[in-house]
Amino acid sequence: MTWLKQFKVHRQEKYEIKKYERALRKAWFWEVTLQKEKAAQFLESHMTTSTYYAEGIIGSGWIKIGYLYYDLKEFSKAAASFEKGLEIGKHLEYPYNSQLKKIIKAFEKADREDLVNKWRPELIDRARYDKKFKRLEKI
Repeated sequence: MTWLKQFKVHRQEKYEIKKYERALRKAWFWEVTLQKEKAAQFLESHMTTSTYYAEGIIGSGWIKIGYLYYDLKEFSKAAASFEKGLEIGKHLEYPYNSQLKKIIKAFEKADREDLVNKWRPELIDRARYDKKFKRLEKI
């Protein structure tokens, strides 16, 4: 790859990240003004219409949508969003976050034992690169 192509790829990635950050800021505004439903709907439409994002950004967006629905106590929508985000980012290595416990709890509250049985071992297996994932065994 020539330096010019590398520059163009890098510039496109930076643009995608800035575009995603703008969308998150807009959703954050609605979230703090207690309009979480509007924030979730905005991010959901943004993630489905934006086709140029990298997989990590798309997966992160769907996880954020899941957290919004979890806070709204719409556990079936949260479980579906978490499933999309985890499926997209399953081959990526990301650090442990204590909020991952919410994902397992959302699957349980949505009565989706199939997702609990699929993703809990998958997340615990990530302890091979980050030992903190072992904390999910206690749930």
